[in-house]
Amino acid sequence: MENTETTVEAATEAAAPASSDVIIHASFAPDGTCLAIGESPAWASPQQWFALLSKYTVNSYRALSGGRGVFLIKRQRLEELKSMQ
Repeated sequence: MENTETTVEAATEAAAPASSDVIIHASFAPDGTCLAIGESPAWASPQQWFALLSKYTVNSYRALSGGRGVFLIKRQRLEELKSMQ
């Protein structure tokens, strides 16, 4: 039984983001424009921030149901992107 418990714990840890990772939630209109997105800097509209994150992060976006999605990126990378203008 101990092996099974260890395997389940390891799988849970692998699925959870690291403490240095940030999850950024986005929601979209039916036409695909971004309506709201987390961690957006003051200088960017939701659509501009989504476009910038899409362009400068690789394999970090995951689509969800209901017109939503998330970016999973490192905190340091997020701060770098926020300083772009």
